[in-house]
Amino acid sequence: MTKQEIINKLVKPCLEIAEREKAVMQRTKDMQRMASLARQGKKDTKEFYDLEIKNRFPSVIDFGDPVREISKIMKRLEKYSLAEFLN
Repeated sequence: MTKQEIINKLVKPCLEIAEREKAVMQRTKDMQRMASLARQGKKDTKEFYDLEIKNRFPSVIDFGDPVREISKIMKRLEKYSLAEFLN
């Protein structure tokens, strides 16, 4: 397998990590908005209710699979020197 093929294989797990990070950031924004509405005394609004329903059952966003895939791919890249890799 060539260096370029190995690098191309890194794209998929990196994109998966980026998508999962977006989900984490969206959940954080939702929670911050809920806290803001609660502080303003607007817990009985439709916006608060919708956010509460959306985030009622928090799920874990697992980064394990893409990170393991990157680790496997990086082991193949270790055979190249840093100078060769950057060229």
